[in-house]
Amino acid sequence: MTTLLYSYIESPTHPLIPEIFPKLGIQEKRITSLRKLMKELKKKTPDIILAEFFYGYANNYAGANISNLDVLLRNMQQKYPNVKLVIISSKNEAQYVEKLLDIFPIAALVIHPLTPNNLGAALNSILK
Repeated sequence: MTTLLYSYIESPTHPLIPEIFPKLGIQEKRITSLRKLMKELKKKTPDIILAEFFYGYANNYAGANISNLDVLLRNMQQKYPNVKLVIISSKNEAQYVEKLLDIFPIAALVIHPLTPNNLGAALNSILK
């Protein structure tokens, strides 16, 4: 059985590691905007969402919002509670990822630099 994974990647500098997915039996669909991701979720629910985390320093994130993922996580909380979430974060921002746990459980956290080894380990932990 193939596992469906949506990669929500906003950054153009994000390292591409597409070769890892077929080795793990994962079909990846890369999505570059939240609007497109929400549209895809309505069509088909993935098993896993892999998402880049960006903490919001210069806005209201310290209050009601935390990051670029808040809208997605609230939607997942209501409509897709069984989807596994893998967060990709820089080392500097990883300290803020735990704030997301108030909204939605995180299956794995991968710290940059993203490599086949650390991404593979995170995905394997979910697939087992």
